Amino acid sequence: MLALDGTLAKDIFDYGIHTVSGWLGLALVVGIVLTLIWAESTKTHHDKNTRK
Repeated sequence: MLALDGTLAKDIFDYGIHTVSGWLGLALVVGIVLTLIWAESTKTHHDKNTRK
């Protein structure tokens, strides 16, 4: 019942970052995620079927 409650939905969807440390934390998390995605995409995968 709490998931359908309008107050809970308002709290989740009205979340905002209002401090400098909040924005820096968000930038840090985004940077880490992008670095992990980039590192995984540049890694060579020897277990794939290739025509070598």
